[in-house]
Amino acid sequence: MPALLRQRPYSAGVVPITMQPDTVRRSGIFLAVTVVALGGIIYELLLGAISSYLLGDSVLQFSLTIGLFLFGMGIGSLAAPYMDDPPEEKFILVESVLALLGGNSVLALYAAYVFTPFVYPIFVLLVLAIGALVGAEIPLLLRMFRHNQQTVLLVSRILSLDYLGALLASLLFPLLLLPLLGVMPTAYLVGLSNMAVALMLYLLFRRHIPLRHLLLVPILIIGTAVMAAGLFGAKTLANALENRMYDDPVVFSRQSAYQKIVVTHSGDDTRLYLNNHLQFSGVDEHRYHEALVHVPLGMSRDPETVLVLGGGDGLSVRELLKYRQVKSIIVVDIDREMTDAASSVRWLTALNLQSLKDPKVQVVNQDAMQYLSNGSRLFDVIIIDLPDPSSEALAKLYSREFYRLVERRMARDGVMAMQATSPYFFHQSFWIIHATIKNAGLAPIPYHAKVPSFGNWGFVVAAKHPLNVSRLAVSVPTRYLNAEIVQGLFAFDERLQPESRNYPVSTIHNPVVLRTYLSEKRLLERN
Repeated sequence: MPALLRQRPYSAGVVPITMQPDTVRRSGIFLAVTVVALGGIIYELLLGAISSYLLGDSVLQFSLTIGLFLFGMGIGSLAAPYMDDPPEEKFILVESVLALLGGNSVLALYAAYVFTPFVYPIFVLLVLAIGALVGAEIPLLLRMFRHNQQTVLLVSRILSLDYLGALLASLLFPLLLLPLLGVMPTAYLVGLSNMAVALMLYLLFRRHIPLRHLLLVPILIIGTAVMAAGLFGAKTLANALENRMYDDPVVFSRQSAYQKIVVTHSGDDTRLYLNNHLQFSGVDEHRYHEALVHVPLGMSRDPETVLVLGGGDGLSVRELLKYRQVKSIIVVDIDREMTDAASSVRWLTALNLQSLKDPKVQVVNQDAMQYLSNGSRLFDVIIIDLPDPSSEALAKLYSREFYRLVERRMARDGVMAMQATSPYFFHQSFWIIHATIKNAGLAPIPYHAKVPSFGNWGFVVAAKHPLNVSRLAVSVPTRYLNAEIVQGLFAFDERLQPESRNYPVSTIHNPVVLRTYLSEKRLLERN
C-alpha cells in the first residue's frame, strides 16, 4: 500500500506529504526575507537619524550612512559565497550577530558620544559592519535553494519580498516606530526580530546543521535574552546616557516624528534642546523673545492679528499677550509633541505662563510654508521663530520663495520679524538672510541683541514699506528692553557690518544659506 500511494499521480492543488517540509521551509525563508529587509532599512535609518542628532548636518550624515551602508553590503555580498556550508548555519550565525550589533548600535553611539572622542570612527565601523551583515543575508538565503531548479523564479520572488520589506520599513520607521518607541527601543525591537528569524530558521533547518555546531543554540538563547532585556530597559538606558550628555538633569525627553525634544532643569534655569541644540535658557530667554516680539509690535500701527511661525515653546506668545489690542494669535508649529509639551510640562508652562492655552491663541500643527501657501488671511504682524537653517527642511524656510509667501500674507501696513542667527558667529549667513528678504520684495532692517547663552544674536524686521526706527517705542512691561537699549539694537559695530553689498540670495533650488551656515558651523567647531 505505501508503494502504491507513492506511485499515485497527484491531483491538481494537492501537495504530497513528502513535500510538505520543503513547503514549510520555503515559506519560512520567504518570511525571513521580508523581515530581514525590513530590519536592514530600519538599521540604516536609525544610524542616519542618530548621527544627525549627535553630530548635526543631517544631509552629510544621511549621505555617509547610505554610502557606507551600501559599501558594507557589497563587502558582505562578496564574502557570502566563500562561507562554508551549510548556508543555513551561516545565515543563522549572521542573523544572530546582526541582531546583537544592530540592536546595540544606538546604545553604542550614545556611549561613544558621551564617554569617548571617537564617535565618528565608531559610527563608520558600525555602519560598515551592519551593512556587511545585511549584504550577506540574500546570497546565503539563495544558497538554501541550491537544489531547486527554478532559480530565476526564486530570485525574483526573494528580491520582490526584499523590496516589500524595504517599503514597509520606510513607512513604519517615521510614522510609527520613531514617534511611539524612540530610537533605542526601536533598535532593540528590530534586533529581537532578527533573533526570531534566526531561531525560526534553526528550528526549520536543524537537521542540516552538523551536531558539532550546537554552539548556535546558546548563541540564540543568549542573543534573544540580550535583545529582550535591551528592549525592556531601553528607556532607562537612554535616560541615563542623556543625563550624561547635558549639564543639568533631564526632566523631560520625547522623540517626535521630527526631532528629539529634551528639557533640563537646575535651580532657576530651565533649558530646551531640540536635536541636542540649545533653543533657550530660562535665565536669559526674555532678552531674545523681547527683542523678537516687541520690535515689530512697536512698529505696527494697530496689531490686532498676529501669526507666529515656529515658536512652539509659547515664549513669543507670552510676550504677544502683553498687548491688549492683539485679538488673535495663530501659532503654526509642525511638531505637535512640542506644542503639547509647552502646554503641559510644568517647567515650560512656568516660563510661558500657559500662553498657548489663552483663548486668543490658536495652535496649528502644520508646516509653515504649507500654511502660508494654502491660506489667504492677512496678518498685521508675522513673527518667525524657527531654528537655524541647519538642514534642507529648515533652509527652505529661509528662502526667497518663503519670504514671498510671508509678504503675500502681510496686511498693507504689516510688519514681519524673525531670528536670523548670530551676526558674529554666522556672519555670512546673517547677511545672506537679510539679502534674501530684500530680494523677496520687503524692506528689511537688521538688528541684534545680547543674549548671554548664545552671544550676540541677530534679527531682521521688515515691511512692505520702509520702516522708521527712530519712532520705535515699547509700550508694555519688559525685563530687558528700555528706550536706550531699543535704539542700540540697530547699531552694528565694524566687526558685524556686512562685508559686501552683493550677498547671494538663497532659494529652494539653490540653498546658499544652508551651505554657508554649515561651513561657518564647521569653522566654529574647529576653533
